[in-house]
Amino acid sequence: MNKNIFKKSGDYEISIQPLIKWNTSATKDIDKYTSRYTLSITLDQENYSKKELLTYTLIVFFSIGLASFIILYFSKKRNKKKLVENEQQKNTAKLQLSLIRSQLNPHFLFNALSGIQNLMNKNDIDNANKYLSKFARLTRNVLDDTELISLSQEKNLLDDYLQMEQLRFGFKYEINQSGDLDLDNTDIPSMLLQPFVENAVKHGISQKASEGKIVIEFIKQASNLLLNIIDNGNGFDTKNKNDGLGLLLTERRITLLNSVYKENHFTLAIQSNSNGTKISLTLTDWL
Repeated sequence: MNKNIFKKSGDYEISIQPLIKWNTSATKDIDKYTSRYTLSITLDQENYSKKELLTYTLIVFFSIGLASFIILYFSKKRNKKKLVENEQQKNTAKLQLSLIRSQLNPHFLFNALSGIQNLMNKNDIDNANKYLSKFARLTRNVLDDTELISLSQEKNLLDDYLQMEQLRFGFKYEINQSGDLDLDNTDIPSMLLQPFVENAVKHGISQKASEGKIVIEFIKQASNLLLNIIDNGNGFDTKNKNDGLGLLLTERRITLLNSVYKENHFTLAIQSNSNGTKISLTLTDWL
């Protein structure tokens, strides 16, 4: 028997009986002359009818479609929940950033007013008036509630501040930049460098008078923005935790900025010894 007559593998019952014409009365004796055998068939290749193939195909596509829908539904639901959580974290971080900026502004203004008072106590009225004039313009910019400002605006703010403090301490300063860096079209968080510059003035070169020097650098490194503040002061032990309010607030602010700008990591590095201090702030993939 050729097994190709079978369409599917499985167990079949084979009935064998004489090929004769049975009359009506003998029909009941057919079973006596019939042999039945079980035949197990295993086909190398199953043969299916078009109807069966269509049915199986529809079942497969339906199963795949249902599984894809379930996966997509739960994936979308999970992603939506994650997006909501991320947005809430981002909004919380932005509120905390605004709070820190609101704390930095009075801190800066208090220190600036102390400078004016110091000049007036020395009866240096001329320099006190110049200081106050620069202070008025600087105050308008500092109190402006803008999260991002251009590097050119930051440069102008630092210029005003350093010229103001020069009247008190007599130090020298430079603000340098990479030739290929577009200051007008590159934004950074406002008041980002000012606390570091203020710290360099107060704790770095304030006692050195004309011998003191501060160098500020805006450097383009591929897609990174590197901001350096270098002074030739007496330095400090970087292992000791700094108690200055401006620096503490700035360090907290950098942590929050990293939670908002997750693709643009802010990295702070401090090097200090008896010859001076270098503060480096890297904004990764910022350009």
